[in-house]
Amino acid sequence: MSEDLPREALKAVIEALCTPATTPNGFDSQADRWRDEALKAALPALLARTSAKRLRGRLLVHADEEMWRPWRPRAR
Repeated sequence: MSEDLPREALKAVIEALCTPATTPNGFDSQADRWRDEALKAALPALLARTSAKRLRGRLLVHADEEMWRPWRPRAR
């Protein structure tokens, strides 16, 4: 994710990445897989860039077990 993304655009990016992909005919599974992959790739940068509780919460709700792996403490 680009560091030169304006703060004003951050909310729109987060909302777009956290909203399921739909078409006039219903749910679009292929587009939703692409959205999910983009969210996974951008999650660390988005969390680092936003301090708004509502937006952070929106991101964290969509984080799955795989996304948390880099932050999980390692067993000794």
